[in-house]
Amino acid sequence: MSEEHIAYILKETVKAATFLHENCIIHRDIKAKNILLTRYGEVKLVDFGLSCSLANTSDETDACLGSPCWMAPEVACYNRTLKNYDNRADVWSLGITAIELSDGKAPYQSMHPTRALFQITTNPPPTLCNPSNWSENYIDFVNECLVKNPEHRPYMVELIDHPFLSQIPKNNYHLTLELKALINDVNKFDLPKPEPEVAVIGSCIKCGADGELKSMFVEDLASLDQINENNVMKLLEVRMKSDQFHTFIGDVLLVLNSNEKKNIFGNEYHFKSRSDNAPHIYAVADSAYQNALHHMVPQRIVLAGESGSGKTSSYLHIIDHLLYLGENQNINLERLKGAIKLIHSLTHASTPINSYSTRCVFKTDVKYGSTGKVSGVVFNVQQLEKWRISSVDIKIMKILEDFDFGEEKIDTIFCIIVAILTVGEIRFQESDDGAVVENNNNIKIIGELLKIEPSKLEWALTNYCLVRKDAAVRKKSTVDEARDARDVFANTLYARLVDYIVAVLNYKLATGIAIFGEKYSIKIFDYFGFECFKRNHLTQLFVNCLNEQLQYHYLQRIFSWECLDIREEELEYQPFSYYDNKKTLDELLSKSEGVLSVIDEASKMGHNGRYVIDFVQNLEKKTVSVTGPSEFSVAHYTGKVIYNAAEMPDKNRDFLPPEITETLRLSDNPTVKLLFTNKLDKTGNLIVCFEKDEEVNKRRHRFRYSEKSNTNQYSQIKKMRTSIHSFKALSLELLKELSIGSGSGGTHFVRCIRSDLKGEPGNFDHQLIKQQIRALTVIETAKARQKGYPHRIPFWEFLRRYQFLAFDFNENVDVNKENCRLLLIRLKMEGWSIGKTKVFLKYYNEEYLASVCLEINESWDLPYRWRELVSSKSLTADADLSRNEDNLIHLPYNRDPNTPTEELVKTSVNKLEMKRGENVIKVVEEEYIHKKEKQEGNKIVRQKITEETLNMLENKLEIKASLKQEDEHKINSNAKLANKDFDYIKPPLTNKPKSIDPVAELKKIGQKNGSENDPPFNFQGMLRKTNFKKDSIKRSPEIVRKFSLKKRQEVNKNDEKNNEVNGIIKENYAAGKIVRVELVPGITMEGIEVEL
Repeated sequence: MSEEHIAYILKETVKAATFLHENCIIHRDIKAKNILLTRYGEVKLVDFGLSCSLANTSDETDACLGSPCWMAPEVACYNRTLKNYDNRADVWSLGITAIELSDGKAPYQSMHPTRALFQITTNPPPTLCNPSNWSENYIDFVNECLVKNPEHRPYMVELIDHPFLSQIPKNNYHLTLELKALINDVNKFDLPKPEPEVAVIGSCIKCGADGELKSMFVEDLASLDQINENNVMKLLEVRMKSDQFHTFIGDVLLVLNSNEKKNIFGNEYHFKSRSDNAPHIYAVADSAYQNALHHMVPQRIVLAGESGSGKTSSYLHIIDHLLYLGENQNINLERLKGAIKLIHSLTHASTPINSYSTRCVFKTDVKYGSTGKVSGVVFNVQQLEKWRISSVDIKIMKILEDFDFGEEKIDTIFCIIVAILTVGEIRFQESDDGAVVENNNNIKIIGELLKIEPSKLEWALTNYCLVRKDAAVRKKSTVDEARDARDVFANTLYARLVDYIVAVLNYKLATGIAIFGEKYSIKIFDYFGFECFKRNHLTQLFVNCLNEQLQYHYLQRIFSWECLDIREEELEYQPFSYYDNKKTLDELLSKSEGVLSVIDEASKMGHNGRYVIDFVQNLEKKTVSVTGPSEFSVAHYTGKVIYNAAEMPDKNRDFLPPEITETLRLSDNPTVKLLFTNKLDKTGNLIVCFEKDEEVNKRRHRFRYSEKSNTNQYSQIKKMRTSIHSFKALSLELLKELSIGSGSGGTHFVRCIRSDLKGEPGNFDHQLIKQQIRALTVIETAKARQKGYPHRIPFWEFLRRYQFLAFDFNENVDVNKENCRLLLIRLKMEGWSIGKTKVFLKYYNEEYLASVCLEINESWDLPYRWRELVSSKSLTADADLSRNEDNLIHLPYNRDPNTPTEELVKTSVNKLEMKRGENVIKVVEEEYIHKKEKQEGNKIVRQKITEETLNMLENKLEIKASLKQEDEHKINSNAKLANKDFDYIKPPLTNKPKSIDPVAELKKIGQKNGSENDPPFNFQGMLRKTNFKKDSIKRSPEIVRKFSLKKRQEVNKNDEKNNEVNGIIKENYAAGKIVRVELVPGITMEGIEVEL
């Protein structure tokens, strides 16, 4: 249908709705399906099933009824606000119908009703998809109908005089004939069956005429009318029974572990917009990816939950979606996933409560190039639980081969693994001199595997040296000391092996990062979950203490930092109440009297666990208390956990005897030698550096010692550190990394919940889930997200991110409070607040801005980019080179300046086909290596481009005089071509950027036209700024010139027409009175009233 047909249908609908309103009836379900066309082309409004009668025309009604996508905001939120509404709700439905007739579907029509209602009440009013395809009158008609505040929305009777409808002549017989022809043409096709209609009736939904009423449950805990524990538990249980395991808490994702594989992670579930889809783990990855590209800020995703809550599964799904979004044909993504499987096989183990538990802090840094494509991944494994050897699957052989480890290195890796298992079989017995090895066969096997002398290894396990008065004294180990040395040897060998494999994987993946760059970064933090066994030792204390610190970081970011920002910006707020675990952390981590410090001191002084118990008992701590002769309890955020302190000082030493280290350094295997020769970093990980062998000029590598500064590098035999020392260094480093960017985005939280202790699929353990909801502060988070401002962005950053959404590129936008407020008003957003230096946004405000930016980025084309470049250079419209298509393809960096464009295109296509072949990395790497050789050619190309640009500018200036005589629209005739998809982008008309006065514009927006001569509809809508339509509203009244007569000129006495001045008879000039007529706000015409 044409726009005239749409106007005719809407005009007839307005007449019908006006008739209903005059008879005190609200339709409450105006939409395209309820507007019928007869065979004669007449328009009929039908379906009064949801209509209601009023006492009079100004009366109001209640109840949340209607079709979800067509419901007015005041109707959609009635259940929460309990405010009545009048017949202007039909005006909103008419505006949505106008969009439906032009775009083919209503906004939010593909969403679930709950999600659609949430979008209607929180987001700005929807607009036409392609405003450039429609007239100004049509756009203004939609904007007049879709005003969220019903008090500012016109009545139905006022719309009949709108220019969009008044353009339809009274004699519209020709339109009925055209519609009749269209109906006949449509009837020739077999149309698909329409989907059953969905209606909202109170808090229920009904699908189809014969459908049953079903309760409507929200997808976001922050959108609950009453946020309490019972409502949250009911909602989570209902969603889990309907296979909905993901639930939003504002911008935080809550995941229930289903304990079974569900078909909800296929390619069909990959999407690009978080706000338009149901809660999903992919939504977190998508938000991180879009924020990284648009905000240009490193993103972090933090997984939290107790052991067995499904963090590892969520981690794998996040990785899967991130690689999907940044798919790069030149990077083997399956190879990256294979590296993750290899690391998981080395760092995951079985525990009493989880058969596949993460036993380390696993950080994955996904790198993206400037185009948003994956360039590589950097892995980091820290705080590996060495006391629990992970199970290794033989399938890792293929992964090692994919990374070109080579047969020799693969054999070495498996030899080390076998040696670790054999070390555990060594047994000692007492003798007169001390401990001796019972069976030397295991020592010989280990010697052969590690290429060391068995006799030296046997001596190192049963002997040690002490330095007394500058003299070395040999001592014989006891059986217990030998057993401890054996265990530390196996644990350290395994930890060094994992560090070595991770370092090699990072080095192999560094080629793609070097070629494609690392402009954007997304880090995922996966770590061991909170755990409580029957007997808990030092390992569990480390695990739970790290979870305690990350919980504290979560509380600070969600609650504390927001309150501080609100106070500093002097905004009104309601303080949030939440459980603060700072006291527990102080009693665990304080330097002098903390539990970890006491254990560390006991290890250095050679005391046993009794020393720790006595010290804790004397301090009278509040969250740490003694519960037995060798046990103490800690009140964690999840509850009390009892730890056994008997072996903690011994486990904390974790010193590999220097005698064993020196023995391994004499190994004939270079890899084994490297593991015990290189230095360690401050977190206890092995530092491995690689270097290319330039003499051979092949992709072979040799190892060398680190030549970096000795800062944060530690020897393996001197000044050895305890496990607690390394753990504190890791905790500090982790918290520093997560604390970047307090309120401007960048950190995404995923809270995982274990649904059943036995791991039975589909079981919902109420007590277990309720305890985790309390520990993870789910209720408090939902209340904070409902009332608070999770996104607090400085003015300069806010304008940098979103300035292009409301201002032209040639506008001079100063960084101040008024411009930030003007941007938000132009976008018609609600719920935000502005402080002294920051903009405070709700989580749904940020989601809306992100979705708008995503839509624009998807439509981002070459003319748009070139226009932005031209605008930034302050070129005039006459000198705009983006109008010619040839200018867009003549700007490569590396080519012969004499190469024609046609040959250049063919060469580019050939290169692209080469890169799609098997030798992708080789081709790209060769171009990368020879990049310096092409710099001279690049200079010549740039010089020629400059000369061509200057010549074109001169040609443009030569014909400028002739262009002045033509119409103004001809001067910018190509502007429509460059802005065919972005009607709001205006070409730069002057060298000087336009200056805007936000204060004047805000005053203008706030003015109300109270004249009695005002028309029944609001003509101001044609002049005010609408979404993505930036024109007249930016001009303040102070800078718009008034139309007036010319100044009075001097009269020549000899002139025959000396009786006239400016065409007015002189005699009547004095008698006339000055008249001022305000055409539109800000534009005034002045003149003299005379008789003609």
